[in-house]
Amino acid sequence: SGTQEERAQETPSPAHRFAETVELRVAKITQVESHPKADKLYIEQIDLGSEQRQIISGLVGHYEPAELVGKNVIVVANLKTAKLRGEMSQGMLLAAEADEMIEVLFLDDAKPGDRVGLSGLDSGESPKEISIDEFFEHPISVVENVVQVDGVEFEAAGKRVETSRVENGTVG
Repeated sequence: SGTQEERAQETPSPAHRFAETVELRVAKITQVESHPKADKLYIEQIDLGSEQRQIISGLVGHYEPAELVGKNVIVVANLKTAKLRGEMSQGMLLAAEADEMIEVLFLDDAKPGDRVGLSGLDSGESPKEISIDEFFEHPISVVENVVQVDGVEFEAAGKRVETSRVENGTVG
């Protein structure tokens, strides 16, 4: 049974569980078009460095296509493919939210395919595919403009991931 301290060391922290479960990658948005069957959705073509994918996001009304094309963003790369209103989505773009404000997590200093991780934590392996429900079991937050899980900061290309407009909020 061991001491409380030993048992606490055996239970992975929420940040460790996130690092072992969720694979975040940098992707460049190469094309954005309106979803033909949904007024609030965009269909985005993305470049993950080693492959091209299509994702669907609910950014209509928050961003114009021209504000997204050519930008590097964070995507959940190991999310199971889903059909949204008849179109396939092969991942999910991450954005911070507070009240009614939505802010896409842009990464100007990173390149497509770069891994986005948690400071000091790296599972080293690509995690298995996960469902959207499994992804949301790991709450991501913004605290004083810094994106984190359980107090551990996100990093990409050697820099912490920060927001410019959402000071405190959630990420999804």
